[in-house]
Amino acid sequence: MPPDCRSSSQLPLRLVILPFSTTVAPFLHTTTLDPRTPDLYNSHHHSHSSIAALIPSIPHVNPSHHPSYYRHWLPVITSSRHLSPDDIHIITLPRPYAAQLLHAGQFGIQTLRVHESDKEDLSEEFPRVTTRGVRVADLFGASGEGGIEKEYFLRTDACSVKDGKNGTQPIRSVEDIWTRLATSHRVIHGLEHLFGEGAAKETEAGGEDKVETGVGNEREEWLEPAGKKEKQAGAKAASIDLYLIRFNPHITSAHEY
Repeated sequence: MPPDCRSSSQLPLRLVILPFSTTVAPFLHTTTLDPRTPDLYNSHHHSHSSIAALIPSIPHVNPSHHPSYYRHWLPVITSSRHLSPDDIHIITLPRPYAAQLLHAGQFGIQTLRVHESDKEDLSEEFPRVTTRGVRVADLFGASGEGGIEKEYFLRTDACSVKDGKNGTQPIRSVEDIWTRLATSHRVIHGLEHLFGEGAAKETEAGGEDKVETGVGNEREEWLEPAGKKEKQAGAKAASIDLYLIRFNPHITSAHEY
C-alpha cells in the first residue's frame, strides 16, 4: 500500500483512483513485460511480502482489519434487531485454549468432527463464565414456562463459523461451540495466522518459543490484542472473543447478524 493510503486509524485517508488505462497498460506492452506478471497494478490477492519484493521502491504497510471487527458493529446490529443485553453473551477464549483449538482443527476441518483425543481437553478447558460473569452452563437448556430451548448464533470478531459442522444450525450446548470452532476452516486459518504472527514476533525479539503452524490466510488477519497492556505484550496476550446471539430462525438460518 502506498504511503498515502494509510489505515483508518490515521485519518484523514486519501483515496487514489487509478485510470483504467494505467492498469491495463502492463498487459499491452508485452515486448518488455510478461503479461502474466504486471508490475504495477492488478486485482490479484498478494501477500505483503510478495508486494514488497516486487516493488521495493514504494513503502508498503499491511492494513489492519481491526475497524471491521464484529465488536465495533455489535451496538448497531443489536439495536436494529431489537435485542436486549440478555440476548448477547461474549466468551473470551485464552491463548492456550486457542492453541488447543488449532491442534484439534488440523483433524476437524478435514473430517467435520472432533477427534476423541481432543474432546476432553476442549470440554474441560472451555471458559466457565462470560465476560459479564454469567455461567456458560446456564446459557443453555430450557427456559420460561413453555420450556423453550435456548439457541444461539455464533461468530468471532472476524468471521462467522457457518462453514463448521452443522454450521447453519443454532448452537444449543457448549459442545456445539467448540465443535463448530474446531471444524471451521475460517477459524482454523485465522488461528494459523495468529500463531504464525506470534512466532515471528518472538523470533524477532530473541524468544526461545516457536510455534510451527504452517501458513495462515492473510484475509483472516484477526484478533489483535484489545487493550493497551495487551498491545504492549504482543501476540502472547492475544485472545479470542466469541459472540453468542439469541438465534432467530427468520434471520440466522440462511443469513447472519
